[in-house]
Amino acid sequence: MPALLRKALAEFIGTGVFLTAIVGVVSPAQPTVIATAVLATALGLMVLLTSDSSGGHLNPAVTLFFAAKKAISWSTALVYMVAQILGGILGAQLGGLLRGTNVWHVNNISIQNGQFLSEVVATAGLVWLIGYLAARERGNIIPMVVALWVFSAANFTSSGASANPAVTIARMFVGGNPAVGVEQGLYWILAEVIGVLVAVIGLTYVTPLTGKKKSKK
Repeated sequence: MPALLRKALAEFIGTGVFLTAIVGVVSPAQPTVIATAVLATALGLMVLLTSDSSGGHLNPAVTLFFAAKKAISWSTALVYMVAQILGGILGAQLGGLLRGTNVWHVNNISIQNGQFLSEVVATAGLVWLIGYLAARERGNIIPMVVALWVFSAANFTSSGASANPAVTIARMFVGGNPAVGVEQGLYWILAEVIGVLVAVIGLTYVTPLTGKKKSKK
């Protein structure tokens, strides 16, 4: 199998399973702490599973960050993003089918107060942590850190911390509690892009790599 196709397939499957978990665990009722723990765990496990194949991005915001840092080419980034979005949409539909609900549905929901800022903060924190650990060659703990951040941010933000354009887009087309309106989702995606920019600024000026590594004795 060609290397890029294998990577795209890993991103497709990993993102799809994450969305299956989101819709499957949230659709029966309002989100709970246990529900967010389940979906955060699913994400961490998928990042771990796909890390050797594709880097375990599973998020266009993360892919955008690594493309901007020239860690991957823009052409590869585009393939990743398409795979993530398609995987997310399919995974969300699968999650609905597993629960017997949330089949294809286009949502008309308006953005609520605090959600735009929530997505900026949630995405910035996620990308900042990943960028920080990747730069310090501590990728082995990224799956755990990603799961912990998503669990935490999902409980302190008003948006539930989508922090992922693929998640946002997939949730535009499912009904029930995980639903995101199309117009609402577009605002969220803008906020998530801004979050990536905040993370880049933070990694450049607040926690830069230069001078942070301990010298070897």
